[in-house]
Amino acid sequence: MGWNSNDGKCYQGKLFKVFVSLNESLEIEDYIDHFLRTRGYELTEANRKKIAEKLEHIADRSHHALSELDHWLDIQFSG
Repeated sequence: MGWNSNDGKCYQGKLFKVFVSLNESLEIEDYIDHFLRTRGYELTEANRKKIAEKLEHIADRSHHALSELDHWLDIQFSG
């Protein structure tokens, strides 16, 4: 996982899109901001990096739904 500011995108990892519905998806950077906002965290580069680092450890699958990632990250940050 690395950050690349040259292409306008920060996250360079194994996940690129998160499915909100069958027809709608979010770029991973938008999902990270969504997760932080809906959990009451500040939108800082440090917080974004923490989420991106956690996402590097999610099970490999062809896609992940928003609700699945939300649940998985909630578990990762609990306790």
